[in-house]
Amino acid sequence: MGSQCCGRLRSLAVRQQGAVAVEAALIIPLLIVLVFGIIEFGLLIRDYVAVTAATRSAARVASAEPRAAGFDTDAREAALHAMSSLPIGDLREVWVYRANADGFPGTDAGGSFANCTASIDCVRFSYAPETQTWTAVGGFDYHKVVACQGAADATSVGVYIRADHQSLTRLIFDSVGMAEHAVMRFEPMPTVNGLAGGNCRPT
Repeated sequence: MGSQCCGRLRSLAVRQQGAVAVEAALIIPLLIVLVFGIIEFGLLIRDYVAVTAATRSAARVASAEPRAAGFDTDAREAALHAMSSLPIGDLREVWVYRANADGFPGTDAGGSFANCTASIDCVRFSYAPETQTWTAVGGFDYHKVVACQGAADATSVGVYIRADHQSLTRLIFDSVGMAEHAVMRFEPMPTVNGLAGGNCRPT
């Protein structure tokens, strides 16, 4: 009788161990995916915040240099500095453009980020990871900027940044595209030779 009881207990213990092993085999992969998912989305949010901060920083630098040659390149460099936590190869494009009333390049109502050319005062910097170089397409004629105190037609400058977030584990996704833009009005030019705003308007 005692041996039968012990045998039943051993059999029950073996079955319980098997059930625990099956449950662990089902739950542990889910827990791993959950943990890595939290990590992945945390890193994605971090990179998106970096892109957002970079657009604002670049727009702030550009707006502080009205009617100055090279303000577009300075804006790009400010964006790169603000995005130092993001691998340079993940940064795709930086646009510096004359913003319309809706904050987009060109003059169309609403607008979009479909086109960037010199004809609409927009310069697009693209990064080539293979050669680790920047190329610029289009242009922004700084001579046409209006930066007069209180001017109703004062020029606004926009910065648009497009980047990729690369997955760390690739369990959930490979990469996610990110894009953000910021718009600021060019700061009024200071008084020069007693003339408010100096050469604040195209002549």
